[in-house]
Parts: sequence; structure tokens; C-alpha cells
Amino acid sequence: MYSRKNIITQRDQHEILERLEKEKVANASVNEFQDIWEHPQLKARQRWIEVDSPIGKIPTT
Repeated sequence: MYSRKNIITQRDQHEILERLEKEKVANASVNEFQDIWEHPQLKARQRWIEVDSPIGKIPTT
């Protein structure tokens, strides 16, 4: 029996992304938090707001 965890852990990132594309599943490759904050689709949908924190303003959804 296959579990999602087994399917993902037994493949590298390239194989997973290739399969998602083949099945027409929306996806995006993200390697760093900065990649998330700068993701064009998230920016286009205005998903980010800034909030005050003890270290200054930080982005959040």
C-alpha cells in the first residue's frame, strides 16, 4: 500500500514537479522563505500584509 509520504520521500524534487505538471496540479518550487514572500502569484493576489513585531515590520497573510 502506498502512502503520500512514501511517494514523496522516494522521489527527488524534479520527479515530483514533473508528475504534478503532467497531472495538471498547481504547484510552485520554493527553496527559501524569501521565495515565498516574493512569489509573483501571491503578490498578484495581494496575500501579504505587514504587521509590527518586536524586530520591526514582518510580512504575514
